[in-house]
Amino acid sequence: MHQRTPALAPALIALVAATVLTPSGAPAAHAATSRPAQPYDLDGDGYREVVIGVPNGTVAGQQGAGYLAVVPGSAAGVEPAGRWTVSQNSSGVPGAAEPYDGFGTQHTSADLNRDGYADLVIGTPGEDGPYEGGGRITIVWGAATGTGGATDLPGDLAYGGVGGRGVAVADVDGDGALDVVAANDGEEVDSLALARGPFAPGRTPAPLTRLTDTGIMHFSSVVGLAVGDFDGDGRADVAAPWLGLEGDGTALLRGTPTGLTRAAGWHRESGGHAAAAGDFDGDGYADLALGGAVSVGPDDPDWEPQYPIATGVGGTVRVLYGGPRGLAGDRPPVDLSQETPGVPGSGAAESERDDAFGQALSAADADADGYADLAVGAPGEAIGATPAVGSLTLLYGTPSGLGAARSRGWNQGTPGVPGSNEAEDGFGARVVLRDVNGDGAAELHAAAPGEDTGDGRVWSLTAVSGEGPVTGVGYSAASLQLPLPRTDLGFGRGLG
Repeated sequence: MHQRTPALAPALIALVAATVLTPSGAPAAHAATSRPAQPYDLDGDGYREVVIGVPNGTVAGQQGAGYLAVVPGSAAGVEPAGRWTVSQNSSGVPGAAEPYDGFGTQHTSADLNRDGYADLVIGTPGEDGPYEGGGRITIVWGAATGTGGATDLPGDLAYGGVGGRGVAVADVDGDGALDVVAANDGEEVDSLALARGPFAPGRTPAPLTRLTDTGIMHFSSVVGLAVGDFDGDGRADVAAPWLGLEGDGTALLRGTPTGLTRAAGWHRESGGHAAAAGDFDGDGYADLALGGAVSVGPDDPDWEPQYPIATGVGGTVRVLYGGPRGLAGDRPPVDLSQETPGVPGSGAAESERDDAFGQALSAADADADGYADLAVGAPGEAIGATPAVGSLTLLYGTPSGLGAARSRGWNQGTPGVPGSNEAEDGFGARVVLRDVNGDGAAELHAAAPGEDTGDGRVWSLTAVSGEGPVTGVGYSAASLQLPLPRTDLGFGRGLG
């Protein structure tokens, strides 16, 4: 067991679930700016927050109702003592906490109405509507005090589990307004849906509309969602890897003036378990990283991939580069694993089959050089004889793309990382690169849902882009004084 971080001051112990902000944890009010806020800068103070979805958390006695825990950023980094929560019992949020709604299962952020405060887009896949368990997506509006009112997105709930597999925000039609993309649970096949912006408080939003031609096969589950302008046409595209009984693949939908359209003839022989988009080579085109990458192709026993992905190496990250002809249209993919020279843990003795290298990915600029970098989680990584301890790797972008040069790696036994290596912690099961202290370089935030026998914990690591030791802060549901019960939450599984 790890020693828990010190408890908050007594004034923070009482959590008032019926309000958006806990009185003692409310951030100070800040004036809005004329420029859109960066994602997750909910209070518009110039510092971005870390948000953890706790979908199986209890709210006002309702087990599994779910909530979001918000840890504010500042010039000094994350400030766990200032945390606040958002749930369906929060003031201004439609609906009410009910058992097993799963509020906060998936979430993302953007300044949808460009008022200087970032907003939260939240999936609640267990919410009942016209269809039992149909799900709901809710926009919680940012405000000077952290969060304000909220708006639900209407839609045909018959396909079920709205937002349960992912939510993303991007301008897919090029009209200047941000749109919402949802990956949804289904009974026999997961689906994608789109709600086109603009969105604003008091404005009736466009309904979520199911996309009927995505290339996702029957009996399949979406496992990732990434958005970026892969072909440079000024409209965001969507990539969604999926796993199925009849095969795996990656759905690619191109942004068009009328919404999202399946990319003709696309399969590019690459599937995976996670996805992240970023411009790793700085050429102005978004690139796609697939973690846990696998070769996929037509149902033909004689088919062989042009660029086969190695197996038995503990996980591979495949990078598909964008360009005028879209993903993988102008250059071959690049594969990186712990067998790649220069990647921490490289060598057959360190790269075991069950490492799950690439199960979690996040792209952002960690060293402020103008190139997106990639954080890679390997929650199954064994350290010595201790299984499933987990590890993190940071790969850097360069003018030639993502590479192993200067890459760094960490686990809970690394100096500066709080805690120690224990079996089944799953450190790195979720990773997020985000600048929370406003210095222009993203810090590394990671979760170990298995920490403390399943209670879970999140870390925020700074100084990840240099050669010296990192400094880290760890926090859990207990140290944040979140609602009881706090055991077996898998805290951090909803890190975003």
